[in-house]
Amino acid sequence: MTCYFGRYYGIVDRKITKFVTKKSLEAAPQVKQSAEECVLLVRSRIAQHGLDCLWNTDQSGFEYEMRPGRTLEQKGVKHVEAITKSENSMTHSYTVMMTISPGTRKFHPILFITLKEEKGVFGPIVSKTMFKADNLYITASTSGKMTKKLYLECSEKVLFPHMEDRCILLADSWKTFADQDAVIELKPEELQYEMITIPPKVTGSIQPLDVLCFRMYKGCFKKISNFVFVNDIPVHVYHRDVILKLHSLLYQQFQSPRFENLIVRA
Repeated sequence: MTCYFGRYYGIVDRKITKFVTKKSLEAAPQVKQSAEECVLLVRSRIAQHGLDCLWNTDQSGFEYEMRPGRTLEQKGVKHVEAITKSENSMTHSYTVMMTISPGTRKFHPILFITLKEEKGVFGPIVSKTMFKADNLYITASTSGKMTKKLYLECSEKVLFPHMEDRCILLADSWKTFADQDAVIELKPEELQYEMITIPPKVTGSIQPLDVLCFRMYKGCFKKISNFVFVNDIPVHVYHRDVILKLHSLLYQQFQSPRFENLIVRA
Protein backbone atom coordinates (compact mmCIF):
# COMPACT_ATOMS: atom_id res chain seq x y z
CA MET A 1 0.00 0.00 0.00
CA THR A 2 2.83 2.41 0.88
CA CYS A 3 4.62 1.79 -2.44
CA TYR A 4 1.39 2.32 -4.38
CA PHE A 5 0.67 5.55 -2.45
CA GLY A 6 4.18 6.89 -3.22
CA ARG A 7 3.96 6.07 -6.92
CA TYR A 8 0.51 7.60 -7.23
CA TYR A 9 1.54 10.94 -5.72
CA GLY A 10 5.06 10.98 -7.19
CA ILE A 11 6.75 10.60 -3.80
CA VAL A 12 10.22 9.08 -3.89
CA ASP A 13 13.20 8.73 -1.57
CA ARG A 14 15.45 11.83 -1.88
CA LYS A 15 18.67 12.95 -0.24
CA ILE A 16 18.24 15.82 2.23
CA THR A 17 20.23 18.78 0.89
CA LYS A 18 19.68 21.21 3.74
CA PHE A 19 18.53 21.12 7.36
CA VAL A 20 16.54 24.07 8.68
CA THR A 21 15.25 24.82 12.15
CA LYS A 22 11.64 25.43 13.05
CA LYS A 23 12.70 28.91 14.18
CA SER A 24 14.04 29.78 10.73
CA LEU A 25 10.81 28.62 9.09
CA GLU A 26 8.77 30.76 11.46
CA ALA A 27 11.01 33.75 10.71
CA ALA A 28 10.74 33.31 6.93
CA PRO A 29 7.87 35.83 6.49
CA GLN A 30 9.80 38.50 8.42
CA VAL A 31 12.96 37.80 6.39
CA LYS A 32 10.99 38.12 3.16
CA GLN A 33 9.45 41.37 4.34
CA SER A 34 12.85 42.84 5.25
CA ALA A 35 14.13 41.96 1.77
CA GLU A 36 11.16 43.66 0.12
CA GLU A 37 11.65 46.77 2.28
CA CYS A 38 15.32 46.93 1.29
CA VAL A 39 14.43 46.68 -2.41
CA LEU A 40 11.84 49.46 -2.04
CA LEU A 41 14.40 51.67 -0.29
CA VAL A 42 16.94 51.15 -3.08
CA ARG A 43 14.31 51.90 -5.74
CA SER A 44 13.35 55.10 -3.95
CA ARG A 45 17.00 56.21 -3.91
CA ILE A 46 17.28 55.44 -7.63
CA ALA A 47 14.15 57.49 -8.31
CA GLN A 48 15.62 60.43 -6.36
CA HIS A 49 19.23 60.38 -7.52
CA GLY A 50 19.47 58.15 -10.60
CA LEU A 51 21.40 54.96 -11.27
CA ASP A 52 24.93 56.35 -11.47
CA CYS A 53 25.29 57.05 -7.75
CA LEU A 54 24.27 53.52 -6.67
CA TRP A 55 27.02 50.95 -6.10
CA ASN A 56 26.97 47.39 -4.77
CA THR A 57 30.10 45.98 -3.15
CA ASP A 58 30.88 42.53 -1.81
CA GLN A 59 33.76 40.14 -1.26
CA SER A 60 34.23 36.52 -2.27
CA GLY A 61 36.84 33.87 -1.49
CA PHE A 62 38.94 32.24 -4.23
CA GLU A 63 41.06 29.12 -3.73
CA TYR A 64 44.62 29.46 -4.96
CA GLU A 65 43.98 26.46 -7.17
CA MET A 66 40.37 26.36 -8.31
CA ARG A 67 39.44 22.88 -9.51
CA PRO A 68 36.06 21.30 -10.29
CA GLY A 69 34.72 18.91 -7.67
CA ARG A 70 33.54 16.32 -10.19
CA THR A 71 35.09 14.27 -13.01
CA LEU A 72 34.36 11.20 -15.14
CA GLU A 73 35.08 7.71 -13.80
CA GLN A 74 33.84 4.14 -14.17
CA LYS A 75 30.49 3.34 -12.56
CA GLY A 76 30.84 1.81 -9.10
CA VAL A 77 34.23 3.38 -8.28
CA LYS A 78 34.11 4.59 -4.67
CA HIS A 79 37.37 6.54 -4.47
CA VAL A 80 38.12 9.06 -7.21
CA GLU A 81 41.50 10.80 -7.12
CA ALA A 82 42.70 13.79 -9.13
CA ILE A 83 46.15 15.27 -9.56
CA THR A 84 46.93 18.70 -8.18
CA LYS A 85 50.08 20.74 -8.58
CA SER A 86 49.99 21.87 -4.95
CA GLU A 87 47.96 20.42 -2.06
CA ASN A 88 48.25 23.63 -0.02
CA SER A 89 46.77 25.66 -2.86
CA MET A 90 43.57 23.58 -2.62
CA THR A 91 42.99 24.59 1.03
CA HIS A 92 44.30 28.17 1.07
CA SER A 93 42.28 31.07 -0.26
CA TYR A 94 42.38 34.80 -0.91
CA THR A 95 39.69 37.47 -1.14
CA VAL A 96 38.41 39.47 -4.10
CA MET A 97 36.27 42.54 -3.48
CA MET A 98 34.23 43.78 -6.43
CA THR A 99 32.08 46.90 -6.81
CA ILE A 100 29.45 47.34 -9.52
CA SER A 101 26.80 49.88 -10.50
CA PRO A 102 23.60 49.77 -12.58
CA GLY A 103 24.59 53.18 -14.01
CA THR A 104 26.74 53.97 -17.02
CA ARG A 105 30.03 52.74 -15.55
CA LYS A 106 28.82 49.22 -14.56
CA PHE A 107 32.12 48.04 -13.02
CA HIS A 108 34.34 50.03 -10.69
CA PRO A 109 37.65 50.55 -12.54
CA ILE A 110 39.68 48.80 -9.83
CA LEU A 111 39.40 45.29 -8.37
CA PHE A 112 40.50 44.98 -4.72
CA ILE A 113 42.42 41.78 -3.88
CA THR A 114 43.69 40.51 -0.51
CA LEU A 115 46.26 37.72 -0.79
CA LYS A 116 47.38 35.38 1.96
CA GLU A 117 50.86 36.21 3.29
CA GLU A 118 52.48 34.58 6.31
CA LYS A 119 53.32 37.90 7.98
CA GLY A 120 50.30 39.76 6.68
CA VAL A 121 52.40 42.07 4.49
CA PHE A 122 54.47 41.81 1.32
CA GLY A 123 58.20 41.73 1.82
CA PRO A 124 60.30 44.47 0.18
CA ILE A 125 61.48 42.18 -2.64
CA VAL A 126 57.96 40.89 -3.35
CA SER A 127 56.53 44.42 -3.29
CA LYS A 128 59.11 45.50 -5.83
CA THR A 129 58.93 42.54 -8.21
CA MET A 130 55.35 41.22 -8.11
CA PHE A 131 52.97 41.85 -10.99
CA LYS A 132 51.05 45.13 -10.87
CA ALA A 133 48.21 46.42 -13.04
CA ASP A 134 46.21 49.63 -13.22
CA ASN A 135 42.94 47.78 -12.62
CA LEU A 136 44.14 45.96 -9.46
CA TYR A 137 44.71 47.14 -5.90
CA ILE A 138 46.65 44.41 -4.11
CA THR A 139 46.86 43.95 -0.33
CA ALA A 140 47.72 41.11 2.05
CA SER A 141 46.63 39.59 5.36
CA THR A 142 47.70 36.55 7.36
CA SER A 143 44.48 34.70 6.54
CA GLY A 144 43.86 35.98 3.03
CA LYS A 145 40.59 37.47 4.26
CA MET A 146 39.47 41.07 4.35
CA THR A 147 40.01 42.87 7.67
CA LYS A 148 38.50 46.08 8.95
CA LYS A 149 41.77 47.91 8.34
CA LEU A 150 41.85 46.71 4.74
CA TYR A 151 38.21 47.65 4.18
CA LEU A 152 38.94 51.18 5.37
CA GLU A 153 41.93 51.26 3.05
CA CYS A 154 39.69 50.10 0.20
CA SER A 155 37.18 52.85 0.96
CA GLU A 156 39.81 55.58 1.13
CA LYS A 157 42.15 54.53 -1.69
CA VAL A 158 39.85 52.70 -4.12
CA LEU A 159 36.16 53.53 -3.67
CA PHE A 160 35.98 57.23 -2.82
CA PRO A 161 38.54 58.53 -5.37
CA HIS A 162 36.27 57.29 -8.18
CA MET A 163 33.00 58.67 -6.78
CA GLU A 164 31.48 61.96 -7.93
CA ASP A 165 29.04 64.13 -5.96
CA ARG A 166 27.08 61.27 -4.37
CA CYS A 167 27.72 57.63 -3.46
CA ILE A 168 25.01 55.27 -2.24
CA LEU A 169 26.69 52.00 -1.26
CA LEU A 170 24.67 48.79 -1.05
CA ALA A 171 26.39 46.08 1.01
CA ASP A 172 25.52 43.12 3.21
CA SER A 173 25.36 43.02 7.00
CA TRP A 174 29.01 41.99 7.52
CA LYS A 175 30.00 43.67 10.80
CA THR A 176 32.92 45.51 9.21
CA PHE A 177 30.57 47.10 6.67
CA ALA A 178 28.30 48.11 9.53
CA ASP A 179 30.97 50.33 11.16
CA GLN A 180 30.26 53.36 9.00
CA ASP A 181 31.56 55.99 11.43
CA ALA A 182 35.14 55.10 10.56
CA VAL A 183 34.32 55.12 6.85
CA ILE A 184 32.66 58.54 6.95
CA GLU A 185 35.78 60.01 8.53
CA LEU A 186 37.76 59.00 5.43
CA LYS A 187 35.40 60.28 2.75
CA PRO A 188 36.00 63.59 0.96
CA GLU A 189 34.01 66.46 2.45
CA GLU A 190 32.30 67.26 -0.84
CA LEU A 191 31.08 63.68 -1.36
CA GLN A 192 27.56 62.86 -0.19
CA TYR A 193 27.71 59.30 1.10
CA GLU A 194 25.02 56.86 2.25
CA MET A 195 25.24 53.20 3.20
CA ILE A 196 22.27 50.85 2.67
CA THR A 197 22.62 47.55 4.52
CA ILE A 198 21.12 44.42 3.02
CA PRO A 199 19.31 42.48 5.79
CA PRO A 200 20.79 39.14 6.94
CA LYS A 201 19.79 35.90 5.17
CA VAL A 202 18.63 37.58 1.95
CA THR A 203 21.88 38.51 0.22
CA GLY A 204 21.65 35.46 -2.02
CA SER A 205 18.36 36.67 -3.44
CA ILE A 206 18.64 40.46 -3.67
CA GLN A 207 22.34 41.36 -3.73
CA PRO A 208 23.41 41.74 -7.40
CA LEU A 209 26.95 40.43 -6.90
CA ASP A 210 25.64 37.30 -5.17
CA VAL A 211 22.73 36.78 -7.55
CA LEU A 212 24.79 36.60 -10.73
CA CYS A 213 28.06 38.53 -11.08
CA PHE A 214 30.43 36.58 -8.84
CA ARG A 215 29.05 33.26 -10.10
CA MET A 216 29.79 34.24 -13.71
CA TYR A 217 33.18 35.72 -12.83
CA LYS A 218 34.27 32.63 -10.89
CA GLY A 219 32.98 30.37 -13.65
CA CYS A 220 35.19 32.12 -16.21
CA PHE A 221 38.14 32.03 -13.84
CA LYS A 222 37.70 28.26 -13.35
CA LYS A 223 37.47 27.67 -17.10
CA ILE A 224 40.82 29.37 -17.63
CA SER A 225 42.40 27.37 -14.80
CA ASN A 226 40.91 24.10 -16.06
CA PHE A 227 42.25 24.76 -19.55
CA VAL A 228 45.74 24.94 -18.05
CA PHE A 229 45.27 21.61 -16.22
CA VAL A 230 43.58 19.73 -19.06
CA ASN A 231 46.22 20.74 -21.60
CA ASP A 232 49.08 20.26 -19.12
CA ILE A 233 50.38 23.77 -19.75
CA PRO A 234 53.54 24.44 -17.67
CA VAL A 235 51.96 27.27 -15.68
CA HIS A 236 51.52 27.25 -11.89
CA VAL A 237 48.08 28.82 -11.54
CA TYR A 238 48.50 29.12 -7.76
CA HIS A 239 51.50 31.45 -8.02
CA ARG A 240 50.93 35.03 -6.95
CA ASP A 241 51.81 36.67 -10.26
CA VAL A 242 49.75 34.22 -12.32
CA ILE A 243 46.70 34.83 -10.14
CA LEU A 244 47.07 38.59 -10.44
CA LYS A 245 47.55 38.44 -14.21
CA LEU A 246 44.43 36.28 -14.59
CA HIS A 247 42.32 38.66 -12.50
CA SER A 248 43.62 41.71 -14.31
CA LEU A 249 42.81 40.20 -17.71
CA LEU A 250 39.44 38.76 -16.71
CA TYR A 251 38.28 41.92 -14.95
CA GLN A 252 39.22 43.96 -18.00
CA GLN A 253 37.19 41.61 -20.21
CA PHE A 254 34.16 41.86 -17.92
CA GLN A 255 34.15 45.63 -18.40
CA SER A 256 33.57 45.27 -22.13
CA PRO A 257 30.13 46.23 -23.58
CA ARG A 258 29.42 42.52 -24.08
CA PHE A 259 28.87 42.10 -20.31
CA GLU A 260 26.76 45.20 -19.66
CA ASN A 261 23.56 43.14 -19.56
CA LEU A 262 25.12 41.05 -16.78
CA ILE A 263 24.78 43.96 -14.37
CA VAL A 264 21.29 44.81 -15.62
CA ARG A 265 20.07 41.24 -15.02
CA ALA A 266 21.71 41.07 -11.60
